[in-house]
Amino acid sequence: MKSSLIYFLTITFFLLVAIINALQEPIGINTEMPDVTIPTEIQVPAGNNFVFSMYAIGIYNDLCRYNGSGGSEWIPVGPEAYLLNDISNYSYSPNAFSAVIATVPNQPLDGTVIITMDSIVPNDTSGIIYKKYAVSASTDPSNRESALFKVFYSDGNGTLLNITYIQEVSVSGGVHPNDSLCGTLYSDSGYFGSGFTSILLFYKSNSTNQTIN
Repeated sequence: MKSSLIYFLTITFFLLVAIINALQEPIGINTEMPDVTIPTEIQVPAGNNFVFSMYAIGIYNDLCRYNGSGGSEWIPVGPEAYLLNDISNYSYSPNAFSAVIATVPNQPLDGTVIITMDSIVPNDTSGIIYKKYAVSASTDPSNRESALFKVFYSDGNGTLLNITYIQEVSVSGGVHPNDSLCGTLYSDSGYFGSGFTSILLFYKSNSTNQTIN
């Protein structure tokens, strides 16, 4: 638990440095689809086009909770992360990245992962709220699953406006401890944060009349 707190404080510090030093970079400059594997379970529905990709770094939070059946289980809460445009800056060094988006979990602790994503770029006030829609389990138990998210709310003015779907792929890390440790080594109602990185693929509807609100 101590290591998770140290990781969280480190990430928070780096994010603050990034906000102060590198807010001028725009969102969504990577308009070519990266060379990644997209599992069939998380394909985006027809009628939506890829618009840009970004790189996420942060912590994924899970809650240890009594399950009502004499045991405890991990409930996904969601990620606290920031997003970068340039994979060459995909680093924990505070002088080597430019964060342009921040995400925080915003959900009812029932296993439904809902995430708020907001621009932190000046003159871009766009933001979205999105929900986990489908998953594809990782073949590596040390990595969290890939996922498809569906946007159900969009506001402000900027790049994130009217994003419809987000795919999270190439996930590294982000896994909670073994279920047997929930309620034993890790107490009920306690949170665990695990560091992760991933690639996010953003989509918009083909329809010019599509509006998310």
